[in-house]
Amino acid sequence: MRLLAIDMDGTCVYGRGHVSDKTIQALRKAAKAGIEIVPTTGRTVTCMPEKIKREPYIRYAVTSNGASVLDLKTKEKIYEAAVPFDIGNSLINEFAGQKFGISAHIHDEYIVQGKALKAMGSMIYGKDSKNSITVTSLSDYLKEEKPDFEELQFYFSPFAGKEKARSILSKYADADIDSAFGNVYVEVFSESATKGKGLSSLAAFLKVAPSDIACIGDGENDLSMFRTAGMKFAMGNAVEELKSHADYILPSNREDGVAHAIEKYLL
Repeated sequence: MRLLAIDMDGTCVYGRGHVSDKTIQALRKAAKAGIEIVPTTGRTVTCMPEKIKREPYIRYAVTSNGASVLDLKTKEKIYEAAVPFDIGNSLINEFAGQKFGISAHIHDEYIVQGKALKAMGSMIYGKDSKNSITVTSLSDYLKEEKPDFEELQFYFSPFAGKEKARSILSKYADADIDSAFGNVYVEVFSESATKGKGLSSLAAFLKVAPSDIACIGDGENDLSMFRTAGMKFAMGNAVEELKSHADYILPSNREDGVAHAIEKYLL
């Protein structure tokens, strides 16, 4: 294998942003053996786990669920699939009018509207959330530059709001966007943004054949990269659908499953 694509949350990461020393040591061994280690994550570059981001062999990253592929050294954008500003800003204004929490991925930064949402992110992601940017009004913050969006998130109560979010999004059925619902939020992104497309673009750039790619993940958003890779690992804590498409099932993220994959199968 020449390239290892690794998901972050639920795979390398557990708890509030914790990455074990054993996982880091295994990644270093793989890099020393000539394997390109590529974080492939729903996070932005700025909010990637610091413990991984500061490793010197981490050169490329697939972020925002495939909407951005970046050379971290040169800052060259290898692939980008964005929601156009006009559509994203219209969504922001509609969701803001319905009192939803709002955040966005823009230029590989994580922008959060309001201190309450920032505090919630800190509770979930720990110190990795410190690099997010907090603004009072996202729409006001963006009105001069008018950037496109790698991703938008709209947060609702677990007891209400999901159907209201579906109703708003139904108005954009003809736009080239897609969405994915969680228990308390919906992510909105370009139809061309998947981890698989981002990983395929990076592999073509590096001239790495699909058969020489290994990947490790735990969630449904990792299915697209499974279709791209020649060797597929699902964490022990992964969703059942991902496990059904895996070549190997690993121990969980709390049991150093990534290190197990590297040491037993890749080295």
